[in-house]
Amino acid sequence: MQAIAPVDTAAAAAALRRAVVATKAVRSYRFAAEQTVTGGPTPQVTRLTGRAIRPSALTYTLVAGTSTQQVVRLGSVTYRRVPPAPYKRLVKPTPVVDPLASVIAVLTRVGDVAMTPSSLGTDFTASLPGEAAAQAGLVGNAQPAPGLTIPVRVRADRRGRVTRLELVEPLQAGSRRLVLRQITTYGGFDGQPAIARPR
Repeated sequence: MQAIAPVDTAAAAAALRRAVVATKAVRSYRFAAEQTVTGGPTPQVTRLTGRAIRPSALTYTLVAGTSTQQVVRLGSVTYRRVPPAPYKRLVKPTPVVDPLASVIAVLTRVGDVAMTPSSLGTDFTASLPGEAAAQAGLVGNAQPAPGLTIPVRVRADRRGRVTRLELVEPLQAGSRRLVLRQITTYGGFDGQPAIARPR
């Protein structure tokens, strides 16, 4: 019987670190995310689409059930509207948000990295401690199940930039056990137009 060659996890981890460096260098991008939470009375689906100009400009549309919000963030200033109403500037400053920064926060905390070359670039699998997922802001107000290790799937393009992140996370919300599935895609790197203040 032929022996199976061991996976070179050191090489995979090094490749993932290079992907982190390439992703940090991106100046603008578009993104689309879908979160599905199951385990409650009905599945909850949230969709987010938008684009970002780093380091501090972001615009997105958030659809949660039948509710839609549109947001523009310029530095610490946020404008929000619920269509068809016009945009309103929020009174309090808000923290700067960068969706790719969340990806980087995940990728710097994962372990057990493996990789598979593909025609689109490189696919990675890894594991993420539940506590690290919470620190990276991936689970909202819920808490990961105690002792949880989350499988992570990542795709990087041929230039090493992250184009897809997929997570499936068991969560604890009070006495309820929930499951969160999150898929986020990224593209249009360094080709996004400027984000203007709403009129």
